[in-house]
Amino acid sequence: VSQSRYPDRSIDAIEIEPVVAQQARFNIQNSPFKDRIQLIEANFLQYDTAHQYACIVSNPPYFKDHLEKIQSEKNTAIHATLLNHQAMIEKVAKQLQKDGYFYCILPPFQMQTLIALAEAVGLKPESITQIFNKPEKHYRDIVCFSSKATDTQQYQLLLHDETGNKTDEFHRLMDDFYLEDTSIYKKNKQ
Repeated sequence: VSQSRYPDRSIDAIEIEPVVAQQARFNIQNSPFKDRIQLIEANFLQYDTAHQYACIVSNPPYFKDHLEKIQSEKNTAIHATLLNHQAMIEKVAKQLQKDGYFYCILPPFQMQTLIALAEAVGLKPESITQIFNKPEKHYRDIVCFSSKATDTQQYQLLLHDETGNKTDEFHRLMDDFYLEDTSIYKKNKQ
C-alpha cells in the first residue's frame, strides 16, 4: 500500500535479517513517510500481536531444498527455511481482517502451491498478475488474496521489451516509487 496514495495509513514493516533491517531503518528515516512506518525486527511467524491488518504484503523466500549461497542475508531472503509457506499463510489468515487483502509475489510454480495452501485457510485469489521480465519469460506472479473473492481476474505485466528497454507499462506503474535523488543512499553504502 503506497504511503503517497493512502496518506492516512500506517505501516508495520517486519524484517528478520539484521543487515536488511538496518538498511530499512535508514530508508525509513530518509522517507517523507517516516512518521507512519514502524520497523519491527522480528520473525513474522513469531511476531505476537492482537492487531489485525487491512492489508498484508509479502515477497517471501521461495527456494526450498536448493543449495544455499555463502551470504547468509541472501539465504534468508530467498530460501524458505525460516518462513515456510504453509506457516506463513496460516499466520496471514490469523492476522488479516475479515475483509482484508493479502498480496504476495512468487515465481509461478511456488505461487500455484501457495494458492492451494491459501484456499485451505479460506483465502482465495481475487487477482493474478503474471509478470514477464521479457516477452515469453514468465518471471513472477503477484496474487491478491481475500476471503470474499469469487472470480479471479487475470492480468499480465511486461517489464522489458525485446531489446531490454523498460516498457511504458512499467514506467506508468513504477515512476511514482522511484526517488528523484538517490545520492543519499549511495553515501550511506560507502
